[in-house]
Amino acid sequence: MKKIWTLAFALVTCAMTSVAQYVSVDFPATEYSQDPKANYRLYKTKNNYNFIKLDTRTGQMELVQWSTEGNTMSYMLSNEKLVYFLEDEIPGRFTLYATTNIYNFVLLDQIDGRTWQVQWDTDKNYRFVKRIYFNTEPEKVSSSYKDNVYFAMIGVQKAYAKRDLKKSTILKAYVDVFGEMSTSKYQEEWEYLDRLNQFMLSLLEDDSLTKLMEIESKLAGFTDHDDIKGVFNSYLYE
Repeated sequence: MKKIWTLAFALVTCAMTSVAQYVSVDFPATEYSQDPKANYRLYKTKNNYNFIKLDTRTGQMELVQWSTEGNTMSYMLSNEKLVYFLEDEIPGRFTLYATTNIYNFVLLDQIDGRTWQVQWDTDKNYRFVKRIYFNTEPEKVSSSYKDNVYFAMIGVQKAYAKRDLKKSTILKAYVDVFGEMSTSKYQEEWEYLDRLNQFMLSLLEDDSLTKLMEIESKLAGFTDHDDIKGVFNSYLYE
């Protein structure tokens, strides 16, 4: 009898081992084993070759692509800092949650509860990060606020003209961003333009001219609106 039980146990163990060899484990898209308080985290997409690298302090993201054939690269997914002050850049503040759609995640600010829809793609025309608002539309901008920002924009152009910078790369890039974003009817975008106005004027101060020239060189060759805005953002929120 003992031999029969031993033989039966051996057969069951062998069968389980054989089945296990053919069972594939579907790992979740979000890797929870990482340190949640790290400055940077990698999130697995449902594409075998792509990860999203998240700066957990600022919400900035890159698409990281690996390959066994040497085609490794990274793409900027969002260069915009989602916090405005250095003291708010807290490790672990932002995290990503996978959705049932292969190309979409939800980005969460774990401190104030803000959320964004994040769509990644190897084609930059299909990448975006869009704020998700609670129940209602975002706050609309008032006419008086728009007028004040417009007048400030005219002041920026005049100030650059006086410095013989009317045809400078940075002023052209600024006008491009302003023209693109001034079609918005929402307060958040106009507050960004107001901040950009102040930044542009600050660059004309004697101790900031080196920074102005540095930005000029970084903007050279850029024509895409998102790339231009990304350069400005890297200085606006430093």
